[in-house]
Amino acid sequence: MKTLTALLFSFLLIGSVYSQESEFSAGYVVTTAGDTLKGNVRDRKYGFQDELINKLTVRMENGKVKRVKKKNVVAYSWGGEEFERMKVSTEIPFVKIDVSSEQFMVQVVDGSVELYKHYFNDFDNHIIESIFYIKDKNTDNFKRIPVIGYKPIIRKYFLGKNQITEKLDNGRYRYGDIPDLIREGNSESR
Repeated sequence: MKTLTALLFSFLLIGSVYSQESEFSAGYVVTTAGDTLKGNVRDRKYGFQDELINKLTVRMENGKVKRVKKKNVVAYSWGGEEFERMKVSTEIPFVKIDVSSEQFMVQVVDGSVELYKHYFNDFDNHIIESIFYIKDKNTDNFKRIPVIGYKPIIRKYFLGKNQITEKLDNGRYRYGDIPDLIREGNSESR
């Protein structure tokens, strides 16, 4: 019985250590003080409370561990992607109120129309959800692209580009295909 208990405890301990290690990824953190911390980075957890209080953890190349509050981060890389702090104004449906917030976003498509995504990531449940934001290159105004009702929003950015709007209307593009649609629309602009 002692052997079985010890074996079970060992599996739990190894699983816990492995789970914590898998949250780290080679990357960097750029702070508001202008420092760049390089090493293995653990991203923030997401959720209502976590978004407000969680910190990025960096195991630096010199062996030191540093935790950086969200408000002190300008940009960071994690999981092969580069996140940049951006001010986003989001309209609340049916109320017509704009709410501004700062979010860390990844640029997905660059061009005359830019596409960004914002992650919600819960390490406990390993749920990753991304929300797309679209903007014209010449403005700083982001528009959230909801899963339901995304076509009218995208259509506004490609007025006069009949091939793109036809593909939107005939169902060729779904929500998950938005990056391809934006790339195609941008290439038509050239």
